[in-house]
Amino acid sequence: MPVTLKDKSLLTPELRLEAEAPARAIVAGSKYAGSPYEGFIRYMERWQNEKRTEQVNGRTSEQWYSTLTSKPYMETAGRLAEANDDTARPILALRSWLNDTAETLTVEHDGATYLVPARHAKAVLVRLIKFSDEHVNYEQVFEADEAIRHSDKGVDASHPLANAQTSAIGRVLGNAGYGLLPGSSISPAETMAATPQDDASAEKPKAEPKAKAPKEKPDPLSIEELEALRTHLADMHEAPTMGDLSMVGGKVAADETLNPGQVAYLRAAFVARKAELKAPQDAEADEAAREADANAAA
Repeated sequence: MPVTLKDKSLLTPELRLEAEAPARAIVAGSKYAGSPYEGFIRYMERWQNEKRTEQVNGRTSEQWYSTLTSKPYMETAGRLAEANDDTARPILALRSWLNDTAETLTVEHDGATYLVPARHAKAVLVRLIKFSDEHVNYEQVFEADEAIRHSDKGVDASHPLANAQTSAIGRVLGNAGYGLLPGSSISPAETMAATPQDDASAEKPKAEPKAKAPKEKPDPLSIEELEALRTHLADMHEAPTMGDLSMVGGKVAADETLNPGQVAYLRAAFVARKAELKAPQDAEADEAAREADANAAA
């Protein structure tokens, strides 16, 4: 369950495990539990700030709290290992390269400003599909595009090009159905950016029946079942607005070919994408609130 603290420095290993519990439950119920690929699964942390109004010594006071949530994500190396072991659908080609665009980005680093090319990392995977009749084989082609991010933090601070290429490879493998976990996005950046469920709704007594869902949970989806969802998943991840995402949801609801397990998987992907679209708005609101507090204090 989410862990809420008044000070992030109060986070202990026990509380971190408590925040990871829902994500670990997802992994335990997936096809990767106990598999050779489980060791490649990481738990991506995300802090969400919230300002609360409290009564302190009879006076109203506004306090900031931070809530920690976690989502599972399989590293690119794990997805690649799973793809290499997929002898029924061998990979014919997997390539990644950098693609320059006509645009430029303004990047600030160590107090200086630079203009750099707006480059993207692209990846292509070609997979062979075999049938019992060797003369009826065909190829599947998957593509992925990852923007190169220039930042003073994390891996992008030292290796932005290599990180983008690795992310593009991980994304194209995810598009092909490798390393996908319910509730998580195809790329790590999207997984970390997803906004968790509001604590207020999670604490409502009415939310308790949801804990019984695992009893009705279908078996983990097969690769074939995941492959059938590729178009719906791509439409969700490419939806630029809430309105576009709602239209995709309508198409999913009208698809009578989906089984209950596929519907549940798409529902989780829909919720994650909805949170991603909402996250920038929440971040801007948080920043505006902090600036207002700073101005008021000054």
